[in-house]
Amino acid sequence: MDRRFLLGLARDWGIALGVAAAVFIGWNLLRPRPPSSGPAPDFTLVDTTDTQVTLSALQGETVVLNFWATWCGPCRAEVPELERFHETHPEVHLLGVSVDERLTRKALAGIARRWGISYRILHDPNGVAADPYRVNSLPTTFVIDGEGTIQASRVGPVSAKVLEHMVFHPDH
Repeated sequence: MDRRFLLGLARDWGIALGVAAAVFIGWNLLRPRPPSSGPAPDFTLVDTTDTQVTLSALQGETVVLNFWATWCGPCRAEVPELERFHETHPEVHLLGVSVDERLTRKALAGIARRWGISYRILHDPNGVAADPYRVNSLPTTFVIDGEGTIQASRVGPVSAKVLEHMVFHPDH
């Protein structure tokens, strides 16, 4: 092949990769991040047993909100870790907030049973809770203290050990 052709091709690919990297970095810098502290936005959602759950009704208790979806691979991978945390720390309210838009609550309940989920699953197909928490990646987890303040947040899957650290040692 012609050397000028190869140099031109390399230059074009270099420019394309540079533009793609700039777009990626710009998108990540400009998109709103989930809050890591401050007042926890209140919401009311329905769980898979058709019971309404209002976050502010849990005032005085530690709450973990885990935003997830059934189609999300990392979300599915973290379910056993969340279950392990829930079994070890039943005093902490662990709420799995499913953002699945195309599932009914009944279908979501069936999936939760098949996956062995024993913690409470809320259904948020319209972003009632996810939008105020600025959830734009799944999974995203928040720890809320008894006063209704976000103590910690994490984008990406969590292990039971990481979640314990977030709940019991949020400043470290």
